[in-house]
Amino acid sequence: MPMVKTIIYSCVFFFCVCCQSVSADQLFLKNGDVLNATVVEESDTFLVVVHESLGRLKISKGEVTSRKEAVSVPDEKTGPQTETYYFAKNEPEFDRLNAFAKKMKEDGWKMSANFSVQADDGEDDEMRYRAGFKASRETLFRRFNTDWTYYYKEKNGSNTDNKLSAGLRYDWLKPDSPWFHFLGGRYDYDKFESWEHRLSVHTGPGYRLIDNDLMQWEVSVGGGFRKEWQSENNDVLAEGIGSTGFSWKLSERQSVAFSWAYYPVFDDWQDYRTRTTADWNYLLSREMNLSFTVGLLHEYQAIIDPGEDHNDTRLYSGVQVDF
Repeated sequence: MPMVKTIIYSCVFFFCVCCQSVSADQLFLKNGDVLNATVVEESDTFLVVVHESLGRLKISKGEVTSRKEAVSVPDEKTGPQTETYYFAKNEPEFDRLNAFAKKMKEDGWKMSANFSVQADDGEDDEMRYRAGFKASRETLFRRFNTDWTYYYKEKNGSNTDNKLSAGLRYDWLKPDSPWFHFLGGRYDYDKFESWEHRLSVHTGPGYRLIDNDLMQWEVSVGGGFRKEWQSENNDVLAEGIGSTGFSWKLSERQSVAFSWAYYPVFDDWQDYRTRTTADWNYLLSREMNLSFTVGLLHEYQAIIDPGEDHNDTRLYSGVQVDF
C-alpha cells in the first residue's frame, strides 16, 4: 500500500507539472516577484502551489498582493479544445493603500487623516466629532505643508461647536544652511467665536535648530496681516508672528509633536493672540499604517467682542491613518 500511495502522489504531481504551462496561475508577491505555479489547495490563510522547478510550495496569503487565475473554457466553435483566460482578483484594500503610500513617499509626500467621535451620556447628552487631514512634501529646495481640521459638537440636540481651520505654508530651503524663508496663511471659520471668518497671512525667515531622522525643531519670525469678518474688530490689522515647531520620534511606535505661535498687532501690543497644538501618536498596525492619537488645540485672543471667551481649548483622541 505505501508503494501504491507513492505512485499515486507521483502521478498527481507529474500531472500538475505537465499542466503548468497550460493552466498556471500568476501570483504577484509583495517583494515584486511573480510566481507562475498551479494552485492545488487553498485556505483562508495560505495557498499550496506546484511549481515547475521548485515543486510543491506552501505560501502565506499575506505575502501575495494579487493573483491571476487560469481558467480553462471550452471553445464552442472548435469543440473540446481549451483556451486560457485570465482574470485578476482584487487586491486587499490596505495593500492598495500601502502601494499608494509608497509611491507618494517616493515623491516626497507624507499624508495623514484622523477622525474621532466622543459621546457623553449623563445629565447632558453630548456628541463631539473631529476630522483632520495633513499633507507635506519636502525636496532639497522646497517644503510644503497643509492641514485641515473640522470640529462639530451637539449638546442635547443643539449645535454648540462648529469650527473649520485650514493652514497652508511654503518654505524656501537652503541645502547648505539651516536658514529658510516662509510664506504661510490660515483661514478659520467658527460659528461661536466673536468673529465668524478670519484670514491671516505672514512671511519671514526661519531657522532649523535640530534636523535629523528622529527630531526636528525650528523657529521663525515675521509679519503680515489679519482680517476678521462678522466682528466688531473687523479692520485689516498689521500683525507679527513668532513661532516654533518641534517633533520627536520617541520609538518605532511613538512620536510627539508640538507647535506654538504668537501673533501681536504692531500698533497695539495689547491686541495679540496665541495658537498652541500638541499631539501624541502610537502606531497600532504597520501593515495598515494605523495609529492612535491624542491631541490638544488651544487658542487665546486678547481683544474680543463683549460677552465672548478669550480661550478656546479642545482635547481630542481618535485614530489616524498615514498615507
